[in-house]
Amino acid sequence: MACVQFQNFLFTEIAEAVNTSQTTIEVDSTSNMLFEGAQLAAGDWFYLTLVDRYSFQQNLNPPSTWEIVKVTAVDYVTNILTVERAADYSTAASFSRCDYATGRINAAALYDIELCAMGGGSGGTGPTGPTGATGATAATGATGPTGAGGTGATGPTGTGTGGFLQSQEFLSDGTFNVPASVSGVWVTMVAGGGGGGTSTNALGAGGGGAGEYVVNLPVPVTASGSVTVTVGIGGTGGATGAGVATGGDGGNSSFGSTFVVLGGRGGIGGSSTAMSGGAGGGPGGGAGGSFGNPPSAGAVGTIESPQHYGGSSGGGGSSATTTSGATGGVAAGFTTGAARGVTASTQGGGGGGGATVYAIGGAGGGGGAGGSNATANTGAGGGGSGGVTGTNGAGGNGGSGRVLVMWVG
Repeated sequence: MACVQFQNFLFTEIAEAVNTSQTTIEVDSTSNMLFEGAQLAAGDWFYLTLVDRYSFQQNLNPPSTWEIVKVTAVDYVTNILTVERAADYSTAASFSRCDYATGRINAAALYDIELCAMGGGSGGTGPTGPTGATGATAATGATGPTGAGGTGATGPTGTGTGGFLQSQEFLSDGTFNVPASVSGVWVTMVAGGGGGGTSTNALGAGGGGAGEYVVNLPVPVTASGSVTVTVGIGGTGGATGAGVATGGDGGNSSFGSTFVVLGGRGGIGGSSTAMSGGAGGGPGGGAGGSFGNPPSAGAVGTIESPQHYGGSSGGGGSSATTTSGATGGVAAGFTTGAARGVTASTQGGGGGGGATVYAIGGAGGGGGAGGSNATANTGAGGGGSGGVTGTNGAGGNGGSGRVLVMWVG
């Protein structure tokens, strides 16, 4: 018999923007939309709550933008859901790419369970029968004597796993204390970005690479235990007066001792042959933009797993005194990378830092100027310094990382 379906930890991201009238929604993954190990059967359905990304990450209750939809079909090849909008008395809303779709207990689902239990999960409603005659009211009976039995024993503690989605974000090192009823969490992390390089000659230096990142990684935890959280530091840009100096690598971010993302590499300091951008963090990190005339832009990191992504790399520095540096590598959510440094006064420009989903990297320094710092807690790379004929300018610092932990409880 067709009925409403449920699945633990049902969660995905919206892959394409959704307006208020669409009845199909494309999501990043349908791999966890299995019910007792099987795909959604014809006639069955389940509910998803759509929530805007900011409200979800900040644990706002209620969210700024939300809607409940009834999912009636799942295409497991194209990851497209067929839905009925504005379910359970919610209001149809517009959602952006990377907003969230989560499986939560809602009122309509509970009513559906009751209907299924009464055999009302399928089949149409029959015609209304005629109204019967009203019976006579009987007399009220006498009140019975009070029973002599004692108070019964306390029943056992329930074992239900329902609750609200909660989160805790770490912008520096700390400890996650696991709630008593929680045995699994989702972790999103980005490592620190690399610092931009610097040089004393008239040629620009490379921008720093962005840190590797992981999104909504399921991690088992021990109820009432604790987990050490490390937030990777941003790599230091090549310092003023340091001569030909490569930026420092970004620090790794980690959740416990097993789950780690790797920091971006520092941009290469200027020389006559090699002032390329720093590589992105992780095995899928983009290769640094090459030193040249003109130099090449930073590269986008590649997908390492369904949750892991290599960091974007920094743009290369200019090998000529009349050429600008290259832009930093882009990331999801941005159409351009960090700005390149523009040549000035016969001094080459520096490369821009690599971007993450949180922000683009620091801009490359123009001729005669240092590179810009990346924003803190974004994991983006710092900008490489421009060429300087006198005292060199400093490379920009890479952005530190962050760790977000989410759970139901």
